Amino acid sequence: MFKTKDGRKFEKERWRIVGSPEEPLNMEQLQGLYSKFTQGILPDEQVRKTRDAILHLEELSDVEELMDMLVFRHRI
Repeated sequence: MFKTKDGRKFEKERWRIVGSPEEPLNMEQLQGLYSKFTQGILPDEQVRKTRDAILHLEELSDVEELMDMLVFRHRI
């Protein structure tokens, strides 16, 4: 609940968690979370490349490059 300066009160109860099957994340939220949790682990370019590869997984002819980036073999 929050209260405005003029004294009005607003309250809303959530019955479902955002990201649950009943209230799934939209694509922008999903990409934001992916970036949030991979920043600092993967270089920015690898975050972008892996995100794009995962989003278009069915179009990859070989997942080896993606897997190499995700298990840090790209740094060897």
